[in-house]
Amino acid sequence: MKKVQQGFTLIELMIVVAIIGILAAIAIPQYQDYVAKTRVSECPAGSAAIKTEIAQGINDGILQTRAAGVDLNTDPSFGIVAPASYRSQNINTVDVDVVDMGGGLMGATIACTFNTNIPGYTAAPVLVLTSRMLAGGGNVRWVVTASGNGFTTNVLAKHFPKQ
Repeated sequence: MKKVQQGFTLIELMIVVAIIGILAAIAIPQYQDYVAKTRVSECPAGSAAIKTEIAQGINDGILQTRAAGVDLNTDPSFGIVAPASYRSQNINTVDVDVVDMGGGLMGATIACTFNTNIPGYTAAPVLVLTSRMLAGGGNVRWVVTASGNGFTTNVLAKHFPKQ
């Protein structure tokens, strides 16, 4: 009579544990990167209304009458609502300031300060977006910059939102 195998051998169990360990070692960091990217991308998406107001202000020449360094959050004539209204689960504060883009053009920076619940960051990350005029005028593009009006971007480049 043949004896039927009942169960797994030790080597088979060790192979399964090794495979699970390797997958976990790769998957967990990737997952944390995706979570961080998702939370950081809330800044450009959540500030869409601000970006529209600023683009309109640039195109209408209204922004040209403001001085560099002016806090647009406190300028009721510009149409940006209170910074606290942009607070969300991931964003703590949003600061909007006028910046001199050179050549007589005024632009703006949007600095989003995040909560510290983003994986991989011990301090509150900050993302600074700065307006740029495209050639031919009329179009405003927003790019991530290293700093702007007292804020410094400390978000890792791999977590930057797509431009």
